Amino acid sequence: MRPPIAQFIAEKVRVFDGGMGSMLIAAGMPVGQCPETFDADKIQNIHEQYVAAGADFILTCTFGGSALTLGKHGLAERTREINRRNAEIARRAAGNRAYVVGDLGPTGELMEPFGPYSEEQIVAAYAEQVRGLEDGGVDAFIIETMSDPREMAAAAKAVRSLSPKPLIASMTFTSTPRGYRTVMGTTVEQAVEAMTAADADILGTNCTLAPDDIAGLVREICRYTRRPVLAQPNAGRPQIEGDRVVYPPIENLEQHIEAILDAGARLIGGCCGTNPDYIRLVRSVVDRRNKS
Repeated sequence: MRPPIAQFIAEKVRVFDGGMGSMLIAAGMPVGQCPETFDADKIQNIHEQYVAAGADFILTCTFGGSALTLGKHGLAERTREINRRNAEIARRAAGNRAYVVGDLGPTGELMEPFGPYSEEQIVAAYAEQVRGLEDGGVDAFIIETMSDPREMAAAAKAVRSLSPKPLIASMTFTSTPRGYRTVMGTTVEQAVEAMTAADADILGTNCTLAPDDIAGLVREICRYTRRPVLAQPNAGRPQIEGDRVVYPPIENLEQHIEAILDAGARLIGGCCGTNPDYIRLVRSVVDRRNKS
């Protein structure tokens, strides 16, 4: 039996998995397909590759699994079923080797007064997703790639109303002349305050920034919290080649992973464009650090 997550994290630096979307495309997912309904065996194979690469935590293939997001594919009524299926897929892949984290991404909708959706509607859309992930046996939850602290808080409210399991909140930032900001203008300090108020056990940042950009952001997050911090950078800076998005390799990647850990990250993985090879490199760096 694996130890409680809080104990597991406290003991050593730990590794999360990498990107899912680019892996699904490489596995043959058609353009326009709802990722959450892609072939179960192929999703499981991706999870298994990350576990084999050394991930201690794998995220369910449910980034777009809220009722609002699935509704864009005409699947809102199947929200609980789809999330349960994908949690079970991840559970099979993880076995006893990794923890399974239920993944909640942004709905893509704006909340009042900037958009048509009330807090209650957003909470309800996430709650149905959480029910499915709980049914599927996840070990924890992550609310990731959030730009609006109010949407993050609504998702956290849905999780906390239905599950006592560990909760990770992760927001995404850009680097501006005025410092790191979300696209909604939220500062790092404001984001940390919001994630803390939402009762997240682990705070984090993911997406947008590359490995050579994110260490400064991690350092700033750590300045405002004593809770464990997760960093999941993109593989690099995306470029368009024909109809594909590619991520040119980052030079001295190993040094940048070291810098992220030096900045205070206790958990590290990858986001868009990262793959099992990237996680293998992260694993090797983390193992050296854990032995020292």
